Amino acid sequence: MTSNDSTTAQLLDSGNLVLNHVLSKVVIWQGFDYPTDTFLPSMKLGLDRRTGLNWFLTSWKSEDDPAPGSCSYRFEPMGDPQLFLYKDRAPYWRGGPIIERLQGGVPKVAYDLIFSNITIANNVMEVSLMYGVANASVIVRIVVRESGSVNHFTWHDEEQQWTEFAYYPKEQCDHYGTVGLMPTAVQTAQTSSTAHACPASSPSLQAMGTHGTDQTGARGGKVRQCVDVGKVS
Repeated sequence: MTSNDSTTAQLLDSGNLVLNHVLSKVVIWQGFDYPTDTFLPSMKLGLDRRTGLNWFLTSWKSEDDPAPGSCSYRFEPMGDPQLFLYKDRAPYWRGGPIIERLQGGVPKVAYDLIFSNITIANNVMEVSLMYGVANASVIVRIVVRESGSVNHFTWHDEEQQWTEFAYYPKEQCDHYGTVGLMPTAVQTAQTSSTAHACPASSPSLQAMGTHGTDQTGARGGKVRQCVDVGKVS
């Protein structure tokens, strides 16, 4: 005999632990609503506008300490929804506005392998991002690290280990808050610094990935020289 209030816990193939009401089959609670440092396929980042539940990743304090760290990875709902990496509560990196698929600093290999099946919701109920994989046999995960990086991994069954295939930010120019494209900004041997020439920091250039514009304005030129503000002599 089953009680009307009976519930069952089930670990799904996706990795989501769900608590179901036995009779109604309604999901009462699910682990994917409370992510830690790992973003899995079919998991959401964003905001549930009905409940106020905010889905975001938080780094571990250290590799062997799962206490909340100083970095978080969020799908920000304001304006054009976009991915942000925060460090010590300050913006550290951003992926650029999202329209139909991820753009900006996200590596192209991530498009082909991971972000080939994206679901984006932006309505009165929620604003969220969820990804899938093109090949169901590919096991992937995305992890935010306390050092201030977002790392992509695939599982190699033969080697029985996770292999990193992409990460960001990769270099100083990828960090949030650097000045946009300036053709005159070049790194010189005579100074200990350079001015900022960072296409990854400009929303208009984010949509072109790692390719900015060259000094003539033609697409495809890579301008990656930059240093800290205030050190230009």
